Amino acid sequence: MRMKEDHMKNGQLKPAYNLQLAVQSEYIIGLGLFPNPTDTRTLIPFLTALESGYGRLADHIVADAGYDSEENMDWIEKKGSTVCIKPREYEYRKTSAFKKKIGHRSNMVYDADSDTYTCAKGRKLHFVTEKKQRDRDSGYERTVRTYQCENCQYCGKRNQCQPTRTGKKPKQNKMIQYNPYYQSLLDKDYKFIQSKKGIQLRINRSIQIEGAFGTVKGNYEYRRVRHKGKESVEKELLFMAFGFDLRKYRSRRDTDRLQQHYLEKEENTHSSLLKKKKQRGLLKYA
Repeated sequence: MRMKEDHMKNGQLKPAYNLQLAVQSEYIIGLGLFPNPTDTRTLIPFLTALESGYGRLADHIVADAGYDSEENMDWIEKKGSTVCIKPREYEYRKTSAFKKKIGHRSNMVYDADSDTYTCAKGRKLHFVTEKKQRDRDSGYERTVRTYQCENCQYCGKRNQCQPTRTGKKPKQNKMIQYNPYYQSLLDKDYKFIQSKKGIQLRINRSIQIEGAFGTVKGNYEYRRVRHKGKESVEKELLFMAFGFDLRKYRSRRDTDRLQQHYLEKEENTHSSLLKKKKQRGLLKYA
């Protein structure tokens, strides 16, 4: 795999594993080693192993944008858990650059009665075909609908709507592809992650899982494994996780937080701060 620490600056490949950690209430409750350089294909087998070990999945599955895919969201939905995965284009969609992309489907007007999209020039994109696409590795099947513009000739916004790498004029009319089921999963996910509960969980994830990796790699200076082979490496990392959890247990015990969930701690901390400010006369009510 290509590592973040590339001292020669040539994108060299090094033997490595993709380590996945599951954290609950500041404890590492599971780990997995995968040969995949990206995180997308690691989520389902990792959660399957956790479900097998604990007998059930967590009520909310919280992950970053690297795990966003229709297959992952669909699997979690069918398991009865709530998806809280940050979509890949979540931050990009809030920028002015995205809003200027008039060729993107989200920036076009959709008419459900006629099943057409209207571009920035006022021309219609009609439904053309619907086809099934099967993933070559996992076998997961998805449905994709294709829409095409009625006529892109003499359109003054064609270069902005259909940009090409070579700068040459496209040969065919504008086409867009749309996955209805994936979009429904994304809409549900967007609604949840923007709720109060979703925001709390995403902040919680950033602190806990990134904090666990930061503690292991930064404070413990544990950046390289000492053994070879997946089984030996997994045992080595399990000992590391045991040590991490023991230190975390002692820290929580010393601060009287053994029976306290992280979100409860945040709410209590916020309430205590408001109470102190009120006592000091820093808060004024109308």
